[in-house]
Amino acid sequence: MRKLLICVLLVGALGYVGSCSKKKSNDKATVAPSEGIAIIAKVNGEPVFASEVERMVEKMFQQARFKFRGQLSAKDSAAIRQNAFDWSIAQKLLEQEATRQHIEVSDVEIQQVLARLRQQFASDQEFEDALAQDNS
Repeated sequence: MRKLLICVLLVGALGYVGSCSKKKSNDKATVAPSEGIAIIAKVNGEPVFASEVERMVEKMFQQARFKFRGQLSAKDSAAIRQNAFDWSIAQKLLEQEATRQHIEVSDVEIQQVLARLRQQFASDQEFEDALAQDNS
């Protein structure tokens, strides 16, 4: 279980793509008074910010446009937005569970996972390009 959680956290940390305790505030975003930042949900009391979800939406749109050569219907767009929201909730839950279980990932473990991911590419340059594209 620990290894699975670590892998999922690492993949999430690299930006790849459960709504337990998912709560919306009247289906509208609320604004945190001190920060002026829209909160669109709370997971066990911890806010999920619109900006977090929007970053995920953009990444998912980029991937979908590439995969489907730019052909996205309104239904596809709505599904991508829902998936981004669900993924953001799942990430919060994973982070909370890792904290609860006092799971810390060492640099060695990170390097091992990166090495396994790197093996999936034909060259180091292809791997670096994929990372750069994902972080754009």
